[in-house]
Amino acid sequence: MPLDLTHRSPLVLERIRHVEVELAEWAAKAPAFDFEVEGTELFRMMELLYAYAKRADDLAASTKAMLYLDRLTPAVLLARALIETTAMGAFYVAEMFRLIDHGKLENLQDRFRKFYEGRMGEEVSGVHVNDALRHLEALDNAGPVAAEPPEAAAEIAEQAQEIGGLDLASPNFVETSYGALCEVAHPSCIGTHLIYPAPGQPDAAEAKQRLAFACELAIWQAQYLLTALYEGEGIPAAYRAKFMPG
Repeated sequence: MPLDLTHRSPLVLERIRHVEVELAEWAAKAPAFDFEVEGTELFRMMELLYAYAKRADDLAASTKAMLYLDRLTPAVLLARALIETTAMGAFYVAEMFRLIDHGKLENLQDRFRKFYEGRMGEEVSGVHVNDALRHLEALDNAGPVAAEPPEAAAEIAEQAQEIGGLDLASPNFVETSYGALCEVAHPSCIGTHLIYPAPGQPDAAEAKQRLAFACELAIWQAQYLLTALYEGEGIPAAYRAKFMPG
């Protein structure tokens, strides 16, 4: 039986749809410049920026599809990956601007290579997802992003508490939300017999409902990536001003 979303408030559903629409719009973008960028890292920097949008769009759409098909475990796996993508994209933009402002091109290039080329066990190691998640936690603790109307944030917080048992005001919200998804993503007791009990055993319907809403919140949290994408489009201008005088 597909997940029934009719109990969600119209405002919550509208905010989730708004994020999905914006992610799709960003996913359609490609690097474009109004000045010559040959000999710089700028094309690859913007290629990576839009790649985060493409990945997030794919994950958000797939999460929603799995929820409607009542395929909770795949939805959880996708939602967890979406949170990681949101975190990494936001962290990437913050790091690029931090190192542009720092003014040493070599340091910027070295850090960018870790985001762009980094792979486990290779010469260039990647940026650890936990560093990105900590950055997302800091953003979340600072309050709703500017694009989120206060009334929307309040109503989503209320439903998160009532339906999902999640407190958006908690300083550990991202950690708690991500951790709940990780528990099911792993084949531990929660990810196996508690979600897939034998006939006649206690029903896991309430726990499943909480997890389904955690998946929806992962889509809503992609607003932090959207904010980073808007900021990230300023990377070429900032790079040009700092490293391409005249």
